[in-house]
Amino acid sequence: MEDNATGPLTTVRSLTGQRVRAEAFILCDGVQVHDGKLFILGGGWDRLLVRAFPVEQTFALAIKLSVPASEAYRPMAMTLEVRDEEGTIADGQVHSSMIEVSRPLGYAPHEDVPCFFPLHVGLVVRRPERLTFVLLIDGEPIARTSIRVVAHGDAGQRPPK
Repeated sequence: MEDNATGPLTTVRSLTGQRVRAEAFILCDGVQVHDGKLFILGGGWDRLLVRAFPVEQTFALAIKLSVPASEAYRPMAMTLEVRDEEGTIADGQVHSSMIEVSRPLGYAPHEDVPCFFPLHVGLVVRRPERLTFVLLIDGEPIARTSIRVVAHGDAGQRPPK
């Protein structure tokens, strides 16, 4: 982002070096947030076996962010991009929302604020491929995870010797 008159925009983040961090970004079958905890079902997988293509698949991402105190009470754009092996956005898969984090009771003004999100996603996979999920805050990538989607018949194949 640039301001034509002065060059790059100066932000609190660029001056202090503080930025939102992803402490957890886990692909899972399901996730809920309750009492400041992520409840994850079937988490951490990196391979999806399907019978045939195309296939419609739903799953979840368990997200825990650590937000610097200086960023609390400021709207931020949270975006999830699904990218294919070439790095292009797969089937237009971009999920965006505005978030604003408040400081919970008991947190000092200088402490990072934890923030939990259950993100449920559905997509159509048209061929065997590797998909990468990229989490961005205000356009900056902060986390990524990938899965390999394969047909059942391809799952057990070993490379030739």
